[in-house]
Amino acid sequence: MEIKRLEVGPLGTNCYLIKNEDRMIVIDPGYFTGPLEDEISQTDLPVEAVLLTHAHFDHIWGVDALVETVGAPVYALDKEEAMLTDPSVNLAKDFIDIPVTVNAPIRYFSEGDILELAGLSFKTIWIPGHSAGGCCYYLEDEGVLFSGDSLFYGSIGRTDNPQGDYDALVGNLCKKVLILPDEVRVFPGHGPETVIGFEKQYNPFLREWS
Repeated sequence: MEIKRLEVGPLGTNCYLIKNEDRMIVIDPGYFTGPLEDEISQTDLPVEAVLLTHAHFDHIWGVDALVETVGAPVYALDKEEAMLTDPSVNLAKDFIDIPVTVNAPIRYFSEGDILELAGLSFKTIWIPGHSAGGCCYYLEDEGVLFSGDSLFYGSIGRTDNPQGDYDALVGNLCKKVLILPDEVRVFPGHGPETVIGFEKQYNPFLREWS
């Protein structure tokens, strides 16, 4: 398995390309110009699926253009449906005044579902608090977690926006994410990667709860 990180869009959103068994998964295509468009056009691997950690505009802006190009299905947690279709909820109206939505068909899943894609098993973990339907994708066999905007290097996602809930975010991270092995690599929605063990010991938002 190969993981490639691309920074896309005006807020520097991390979009991840996971290449495995001659197929590719795209996580959070926040913008489909520049690096992501170039990478997709240059690779000869088919995109098997597009996974969304949550549906704030900076993580979904490129979904429709990407799907139109590659024809892959889009997956999101069922609790995120409103944010995918309403710019006033996904913050597009507030930040960029452009009506960002996803019109491509969505395959909704529930917490705990395991998505078998590209020869990999993606366990879904619901982490509300940054958004209502935010989730992480855990690849246990690979020791990898894609945390979206719930957990960052030394920090956590914002909770001062609509649907934000500080206690829910921190509590769910401690109950569902910090229980993972210390060596699990964490790939967040913004900024550099980290590992679970580091966040347990040094993340100031989590130490008092863990």
